[in-house]
Amino acid sequence: MQRVEQLPQGAFQSTMADLLGMLADDDGRSPSQIAATDEAVKAIRANADRPFFLYLAYNAVHSPMQGTDAHMARFKDIPDVQRRIFAAMLTHLDESVGKLMAKLDANGQTENTIIVFLSDNGGPTRELTSSNHPHRGEKGQLLEGGIRVPTLMRLPGRIAAGTVSDQVGITMDLTATMLAVAGAAVPADAMLEGINLMPILEGKSPQVERTLFWRSTSYSWQQRAVRSGDWKLVVDGGNEYVFDVRQDLAERNDLAKYRQDVAQRLRPLLDATIRRGCLSAEYYPGHWEDVGTPERLRKLDAALQSGRVPRTLSR
Repeated sequence: MQRVEQLPQGAFQSTMADLLGMLADDDGRSPSQIAATDEAVKAIRANADRPFFLYLAYNAVHSPMQGTDAHMARFKDIPDVQRRIFAAMLTHLDESVGKLMAKLDANGQTENTIIVFLSDNGGPTRELTSSNHPHRGEKGQLLEGGIRVPTLMRLPGRIAAGTVSDQVGITMDLTATMLAVAGAAVPADAMLEGINLMPILEGKSPQVERTLFWRSTSYSWQQRAVRSGDWKLVVDGGNEYVFDVRQDLAERNDLAKYRQDVAQRLRPLLDATIRRGCLSAEYYPGHWEDVGTPERLRKLDAALQSGRVPRTLSR
């Protein structure tokens, strides 16, 4: 085990200034994905012999919809030009991730690197010809089509190849999971909102029931939602809907008239979350008062920025 008492200089790299200078080539196209991949490969190369964290948020597949000429040519037989662009961008994204994987392999880092690949939300079906089937809803909405996305995780020797889990998770679980994998000592007052998913993914612990919250004011709607176990309450303006999301993936069968017991149990939890200013949080009895508060977030951010969060990584 190699113990890192402070974050090594350069382990967290900001390349935004470099990327901004690369966002337009001679013909006016925006090769930001190429630039981001190149910078990510450089970061992996620069940290070949030490722990590092790399956060890479590709714009693809996302508007503005642009495909390179070479990738568009590969899908010339797709009649719908929007679908053709979508396929071109997605293929380019796949190739870009492949370059990162190849660099990790070349450095001998694959066995000791946790890789997480996911989307931040469901697709905007009206804009990009994307599909969230079988779920209803889209980006910005709190139906499952807007918030349920697949997540891929890879850590050889810890997560068996081909493992499939339907454990309910939220992106905030990634913080707790990665800190645990790295052997980090989390400050006592950090009170991470997520949970460490590794014991579940490794098959060492059973799946756990979750209570999760969301709020969205995107576009022209205001929605709030809470999921507890398989039950979900969605508040859309003045309307309330109750769904059993395990039995009704598409959320077509509103049970609000028949399961007011569920609505009455979940509504106070949702109201309390909104009163405390949490946009998205998990209910933890015991430190509920402090979940998602600005002060808690400032403390954790200060610890990370100062390098006071020690980390260990197997080598």
